[in-house]
Amino acid sequence: MGNSHNIHYCVGAFAVLTMVVALAAQELTIPERVARGATGRFSNIPSGKPPSVSDVLSRTDLIVRGIVGDSHGYLSDDLMEVDMDYELKNPVILYDAESTPVARPAAARSLLH
Repeated sequence: MGNSHNIHYCVGAFAVLTMVVALAAQELTIPERVARGATGRFSNIPSGKPPSVSDVLSRTDLIVRGIVGDSHGYLSDDLMEVDMDYELKNPVILYDAESTPVARPAAARSLLH
């Protein structure tokens, strides 16, 4: 009887693993979704207590203030996401993790090479 339970658990685990792999394989690229008639996808913004400023800054490389200009959208290399680049006019660096602290914000260096 013990072997019978083990076989059922193995078969059950295999069935679950097979379903997970099948669902992952069904993830379509954006061009495939559009070809099937998709027009958009919803995203959920996480809820809960917002992070502290010090927590955000501990994970931040650069904070820049400026005017958002022209944008350029393109597909990611895996064709699963739309990435966007934005021109930033009159940028001012407010925080740079790689620089020494300054008393006041300075004019921005070029962010594009």
